[in-house]
Amino acid sequence: MREVVGCGGVPGDGPYIKVSATFRTQTLNNCRCICNGCATAVEICNFLTKLIEGRDPSKLLSLELSDMHVLFPNVADGKGFYRDLALEAILALCKQCFEDVE
Repeated sequence: MREVVGCGGVPGDGPYIKVSATFRTQTLNNCRCICNGCATAVEICNFLTKLIEGRDPSKLLSLELSDMHVLFPNVADGKGFYRDLALEAILALCKQCFEDVE
């Protein structure tokens, strides 16, 4: 079991979404998400933890931005970039699951 983390954006430097989880036997567990605190980001974070909990990260690697539009259809005007940050965070987290560990 190991901790994996993915981030969209840069914490401390504007909007961001950061997801973390434990990865064990092809499954993501104990999923957590933090963000810059914007109501839209918080709403997306709450959903992301439910989306990835208990899932095989190899299945999540096929997510695309169009999927984020389906999952989050009612994002406030001017806040659509949070979909991009969410996707970036999920993909980074999932890719980390398959990196070699020294």
